[in-house]
Order: sequence, then structure tokens, then C-alpha cells
Amino acid sequence: MVYSGSTGRVLARLHGHTPGSSFGAAVAGVGDVNGDGRDDLLIGAPGTGVIGSAPGKAYVISGRTFHVIRRLSAWRSGDSFGSATDGSPDLNGDGVPDLVIGASDAAPVQGGAVYVYSGRTGRRLFRIRGPRGAQQFGRFFAAGVGDVNGDGVPDIYAADYGANTRGTAGGFAAVYSGVDGSPIHRWAGAAGEGLGPGREAGDVNGDGRIDIIAGYYTSSDGASQAGKVRIFSGATGKPIRTITSTTVNENFGFDAVGVGDTNGNGSLDYLVSAASLDTVYLIDGRG
Repeated sequence: MVYSGSTGRVLARLHGHTPGSSFGAAVAGVGDVNGDGRDDLLIGAPGTGVIGSAPGKAYVISGRTFHVIRRLSAWRSGDSFGSATDGSPDLNGDGVPDLVIGASDAAPVQGGAVYVYSGRTGRRLFRIRGPRGAQQFGRFFAAGVGDVNGDGVPDIYAADYGANTRGTAGGFAAVYSGVDGSPIHRWAGAAGEGLGPGREAGDVNGDGRIDIIAGYYTSSDGASQAGKVRIFSGATGKPIRTITSTTVNENFGFDAVGVGDTNGNGSLDYLVSAASLDTVYLIDGRG
């Protein structure tokens, strides 16, 4: 369903056409890719993630007509292509926003991958492979985050909250170059922390670079399974701030994003969800 931001009324009802396609598992606004003056949508239909199931797809939908502009398909059935969707500011210099799509069961090791496509043509720009120990890299959390490393090209965030990169599952998150998909910063969670949910925080520390907010949603630092979030410098990759929940089992940090200065006090604020208690927090960035 697409709703009007001004009135709340339904603008469109969008439907999948293949049983078991999981159409709508991931939805994102991606900017105006077809040049008609309206922002468009990117909708994932990753299927069941089982080999032999319907191949995953992602659909670019016109924000003016709500018709399909383009279909993008998985490399093979069972890849869960479309498990994450997002737009990115222009990566390839053609003046059109580009597309970020997760495939959380992509081969060869079924550890997952993230694909980046031209918004103008649908041509694949590059692929980001999951790290060694990945479980479902690119499930939910793959996003265009703006220019982190100051090279003038926006960059990509991708994560796997179940990754086993240290011998024990603690999750993994990274920022990759928007030029070629090479890693800029990588972070690995400690055992049981569930690092991965997150995306851009905005320029939190005022150094001209986009910073990153990432959740450790099963961290027990504050209380058992309470969770925490950490803001990382885009310039250095080092932590700027950590916010730790003390509420048992709330899984604080299963999603996190910067939302700008919502209260006008000159600091950027954060929206953070606590999945198990169905709670969303708007947090003052001045803190």
C-alpha cells in the first residue's frame, strides 16, 4: 500500500503476481529514476530462499503511474534476491539515483551478496560479496548511505546480523565504496551481539563526512538481550557514541537510522527500534 504523506489516504495498492514471491518483503523510495518529476519505488520479492523456488526479483515502480518501470532478477532461484532494497544518490555520474538490492542466500556459499544497479538503465554496476562466515549478508540491511570517505561518490552500507566472522556468531557490518564495492570500514560483533541493523546517521560530528549508526540488537551489555546502538565516524570508522538499553529482552537496535534534527537543537537525532517489545525510540542526538 502507498499512502499520501499529507492526508494518509491510499494512493495505490501494489500486488505480487507469483505465489510465494514474498512481494513487498523490502520496500524503499529510490528517487526519480525515469525523469518524470516523481520519486519512484523499489520493491523486493525474494521468494522463499529455497533452491528450485521462484527466482527472487526486484521491481522499480513509477511514483506517478504505479506501473512497473523495470524488473531486476536473481542470478538463480533460491538467492533471495530482493531481501533488501534501497536507493543511492547517483554513483556512476549519469545524474540519476541508483539501486541497492540484497540477495541474502546468494551462492556460491549461500552467504549472501549485495548488488548495485544503474537507476537509469538497470545495468549492474558491481556486486559486493558477503564476508567469510556470512549467513545472510544483505538481508534487510543494505543501503545507500552517502559519501563516507570523501571521494565525492556516495557509498554503500551492508550487513549480516548472524555472521560468524570471529569463530562465534556476533554479526558483521561494513561500508563499501560506491565506486567499485571495495570495503572502506568493517566492524565485527562479539559473540551474541547481533551487529548489523543500521544505515546512515548523517554528519553527526560535523567533519563533513556521513557517519553510520549500527545496532547490536542482542547485546547484553546493559541487560540480557537488551541491545545497543553505536554511531561510527565515517571518516575513521571509530565509535563516536554508544547508546545501551537496560531493558531485558527488548532487542534495542534491530533497526536504526539518522533522521536529521527533529527538535531544532542543532544536533542530528536517531530513530531506533526495539524489535521484541514493539517499541520505537526517537533519540536526541545531543544526548
